[in-house]
Amino acid sequence: MGILIIDDSPDQQALLRVILGKAGHTDLLSADSAKTAFPMLDMDGQDPPLQIELILMDVLMPEMDGVEACRQIKSRPHLCDIPIIMVTAKNDRSNLQAAFAAGANDYITKPVNDVE
Repeated sequence: MGILIIDDSPDQQALLRVILGKAGHTDLLSADSAKTAFPMLDMDGQDPPLQIELILMDVLMPEMDGVEACRQIKSRPHLCDIPIIMVTAKNDRSNLQAAFAAGANDYITKPVNDVE
């Protein structure tokens, strides 16, 4: 299973890689922003997309937040079925509601732990 981690924190990316690696996942990709991730996802549908079957995305990122990035990914027919799990330090109702309205499938809170 190809998993794309989108997070502007190198430490958070590393932590998720370790947790996922221990769970047996080896096909892990990382991006530090939505802008970096979008070419990996082939947002225009021009190139064969990478085999990404799950996206873990931070909510708070520079330039474009995770909610807007989620909305844009889910608006693409060739990407709309990829599950997106938001990774956030903010678990207040309004942020979660916005993430789910944008198409997120679930969320986990930071700091991420291996049980979740």
